[in-house]
Amino acid sequence: MTEPNNGEEIDSGLEDLLVFIRDARGFDFTGYKRSTLARRVRKRMAEVGSTDFVEYRDHLKAAPKNSATCSTRS
Repeated sequence: MTEPNNGEEIDSGLEDLLVFIRDARGFDFTGYKRSTLARRVRKRMAEVGSTDFVEYRDHLKAAPKNSATCSTRS
């Protein structure tokens, strides 16, 4: 049995989060580099105390106005 690739888990979690943001808030990050998005999302996650993408998605669901901050420049 092989261990899951952490990079794949991060990619999957980030992609799921981006789909949620697109569907729920209308922000489409298709043209953005994934490494840039991951860095910016992780910064926002740290600001609100989220430890993973699922937790951050739940935070955005509970506080919808915060999803707009993902699209602003840092």
